Amino acid sequence: MNLKNILIGGGIILALLIGAFFALNTYIYNEKQSDTKRIELLGLVTAVDLEPMTYDGPGRIILATEDGKSYTIEVPARMNLCEAKDSIGDISTLSIGDGLEVVGDITEEGVVVPCGSMEHYLRITGIVLDRELKVRFHYRKGTQDGYVLTTPPHGNEEAADFEEAYILTQKSEYDALQAGEPGREGPPTISVLIYKNPKAQSARAWAEANPSVSNITLARGEVTDTTLNGAKGIRYDGDGLYASETLVVAHEGRVYVISGSYLDQESQIKKDFTPFLSTVGFLK
Repeated sequence: MNLKNILIGGGIILALLIGAFFALNTYIYNEKQSDTKRIELLGLVTAVDLEPMTYDGPGRIILATEDGKSYTIEVPARMNLCEAKDSIGDISTLSIGDGLEVVGDITEEGVVVPCGSMEHYLRITGIVLDRELKVRFHYRKGTQDGYVLTTPPHGNEEAADFEEAYILTQKSEYDALQAGEPGREGPPTISVLIYKNPKAQSARAWAEANPSVSNITLARGEVTDTTLNGAKGIRYDGDGLYASETLVVAHEGRVYVISGSYLDQESQIKKDFTPFLSTVGFLK
């Protein structure tokens, strides 16, 4: 057999090997794809392990659903590998007890990966459930237009039977505040301020007796009676450093002052305030 025939024969074999390689990989890929199916989950975070991401492994989240099942969620360290990267919340902000809404593919091993399609997503919801102060609410977190929750140290508010303050600041505003931009005013926020109500006053009577915290003297237009998830209160718009909407609600020995401040009618925080109110509830 001459050299020419050997080269031709070798080329044919090499071509066959290359073809077989791609055929095998296509088969494996298709088999793996067939091992997955779409799933939608809603539940609470019970564990978070982000250490594998430091060496390019996936971050792992354990999610408990209402029916008592647990699922492992995996998010790749390299988000350029994730088709749904623009719809994946920042899992570095996750805390135990956060709410999680996930759409992704689940493998036969029960691992859910929300990255195989642009229709997939992972949305994080911060949840506050304060049984002592008898209040609950939730909020969007893990995105730039989401919120960061802070509870400032007690200050002069204690003079008015102050108990707690929950402050929600948009992530983008919070980051700028932490960066210490010079000459910057405090940003607009959503706040839930909680006070004791030892005299069992109505919301209106309490607000009028405590104008420094209710800001009722800054009200624009009518102060209207309202209810919030069964609790009686008042609602009014205000005008100060920022425009604002405020609800003052009396419930079982406490008063809750819930405000949303904003720059203008198109502000995201203005659009978020009413949906936020729908999540506020009062515990027995």
